[in-house]
Amino acid sequence: MGANGDNAMAFQPVPDTAEIVIEFFANTVTMKNVLHAEKPGGYSLADLQTLA
Repeated sequence: MGANGDNAMAFQPVPDTAEIVIEFFANTVTMKNVLHAEKPGGYSLADLQTLA
């Protein structure tokens, strides 16, 4: 399984959920933490701007 997504799973949308990607460098290597947060009723544009 490579980093280029050659063995990636298909996208499946999840209602009322936001994906938060935290990207940073450690020892000259780009790293990412991907979080998923659920909010009953979904996220408004203002909510998403706050997360950004």
